[in-house]
Amino acid sequence: MAEPITIQKLIDADVDADTLGEFANEDKTVVSRKGLEYPSAPMASRLLVENGLLGATPFSTYAAMTASELVGGAYAVVTTDDDVNKNGVYQKINDAWELSPWNPAIQILNKILELNAGYNQVVHDNDGNKYSFAIVNEIVERIAWGMGDTKMLAPNHELDFANQPSGFTDSSGRTALSVRPDGTVQLGSLMIATSDNGAISIQDQAGRTALRIAPNGKVSIFDLDAPSISSSNPNAPSLKLGWNRKDINHVVIYGQSLSEGSVASTGESLSGNEISTTQPFANIMLAGGTRAEPQHEFYIGNSFSPLIEQSIGQFSDSSNTATYNSSQNESPVSAICNEFTRRCLANSRKALDTDFIMAGTASGRGGQSTENLTTGTQWPVLVQHIKDVASIAKSQSKTESVAAIVYIQGEANHSAINRDLSSFDQTITADVYEYQNRVKTLISNIDSTAIASCLDQDALPFVFTYQVEGHRGYTYKDTTVSLNENPIATAQWFMSKSDPRFVLAIPVYALAKNNRDKVHLTHINSWLMGAYIARAMEYTMHRKQGKWRPLEPTHWKWTDTHCDITFYVPQGQLIFDTYFCAQQPNQGFDIWIDKTLQVSAISAVTLLDDKTVRVSFTTPQPSNAQLSYCLGREETKPNAFGNLRDTHGDSDIVTDPVGATHKLHNPSVMFNIHKTRGFV
Repeated sequence: MAEPITIQKLIDADVDADTLGEFANEDKTVVSRKGLEYPSAPMASRLLVENGLLGATPFSTYAAMTASELVGGAYAVVTTDDDVNKNGVYQKINDAWELSPWNPAIQILNKILELNAGYNQVVHDNDGNKYSFAIVNEIVERIAWGMGDTKMLAPNHELDFANQPSGFTDSSGRTALSVRPDGTVQLGSLMIATSDNGAISIQDQAGRTALRIAPNGKVSIFDLDAPSISSSNPNAPSLKLGWNRKDINHVVIYGQSLSEGSVASTGESLSGNEISTTQPFANIMLAGGTRAEPQHEFYIGNSFSPLIEQSIGQFSDSSNTATYNSSQNESPVSAICNEFTRRCLANSRKALDTDFIMAGTASGRGGQSTENLTTGTQWPVLVQHIKDVASIAKSQSKTESVAAIVYIQGEANHSAINRDLSSFDQTITADVYEYQNRVKTLISNIDSTAIASCLDQDALPFVFTYQVEGHRGYTYKDTTVSLNENPIATAQWFMSKSDPRFVLAIPVYALAKNNRDKVHLTHINSWLMGAYIARAMEYTMHRKQGKWRPLEPTHWKWTDTHCDITFYVPQGQLIFDTYFCAQQPNQGFDIWIDKTLQVSAISAVTLLDDKTVRVSFTTPQPSNAQLSYCLGREETKPNAFGNLRDTHGDSDIVTDPVGATHKLHNPSVMFNIHKTRGFV
């Protein structure tokens, strides 16, 4: 580092600057920092004129002086020319007027240049950055303030206008202001961005949208911190988000095949894979079974029976055929209800089984898009289930309400990509934001049904979801290449972050699939999915400790050499291992550019501390690079895998109906970080 400007030098310079000011502007005798006395420039000029020093003749302008008839060797002084550089003492030499080297103005200029030269030393910091102007604290040998070609350094802050994104950051790397190449503006933790379809949104750094303006002018506002919200449904303007316990608490489970246990087996057998065959508490179902539908001969809509799993379901009658066979195995319904009750009892004083009676129904059907589930043939089934549970409770003089909605869906909407449909096609969508809107429309319809049917519906139920994995089971049109994007999983995660009503309990990639199709869960893992959902329900609804959050990234910082990602960890600490998935390249992290895998882009993936992951790069990545976790690769289809989890399960262990124990660690959600756009 070049010789620094010390604090003492700065103090001396400050005194000298005051002296120079007096010298240039005041008619007085000036006393310097070292005690020397001399006349100021105005005083010297006055004395020259008044006392005839050097025989100088005064002129008001330079032009007047040059027009005079003074002879060679004569002295003159210009006092008030409009061009201040022409004022001063002159001598006529060889018929030309020359500015005297004694001239006070020249001395002032030389002194200023001398000081300026001291300030403009080229200084390098320990990282090799060059500063053409810098102030150095000699005690700690650090630059206190500096200006370089591409950045400005101030106490605890840095303004970088060379890298992308350019911005103003503090010493911890937190961004106060930055502007990205795509025009996105970051103000502290807020992002102001535009989407490809022209929508403008204000988001936090985790991607949660606080305000969104659609291309058609529609404005959506989300309260990121509100513990409860009013319904958007005009039929329920006074209801708030929450749960008030009733005699019977209906849990509505809706969605695709995983919601109702289709092919929930090991794959070797298509029947006899139910494990919840007895009821350990007082939980109930419609007497015909959790999956029984009104058109079935075995449907009983006027009485309850103990909640158990049965090998009967929507395709049991010969008049109703579909891709899946008639075997309906272990659904998540029993685990959701029974584990919720177990946890409520464990966290309550002197409670009885009958204090937490949950009624579980599975109203979904395999292969259905959100749009089909909203307006298609399955919707009347859900409506009838809600009506019948409410009617039976009323006949028994018991209070009842829809306590929770569980929505397990997403795979079928990937076909919107497969079919080359517009993002806003009314039939089906895979657009990240439009998918969220359509799910919320469906939930609003469920609200209307619950309010109309349940006499004691005094709150809006939370909506518990999973994160879908199925994108690798779909291919791009006219190819065999599986999808290198997961918009539905992203939408589900974004929805859980931006809407206080939606709770993401578990990314399903972490649960084992059967050997038959590698898509549907084993019977044990169908139960486990229910156990994860039940934990999120009890935490959110019963203990009311705020909304359950999964293991998810919250902040990131991308540099030329690495990307550091900070996580919200529900409990314990981050760990890489093979508890959920086999070992993956880069622990499940990959770099993609224009949906093309960059196999050699990552050099290492490490843990910096209990909640921070560092992904190191082999070379600096371009502005359109995307860092993904658990997106999978072509060789992993139809699945995607990752090795990042927390250690929550060390203190939260559940026992399934066959006596096996399971540690409920939290796997990280699937996510994507675009270098300049953030979470996408």
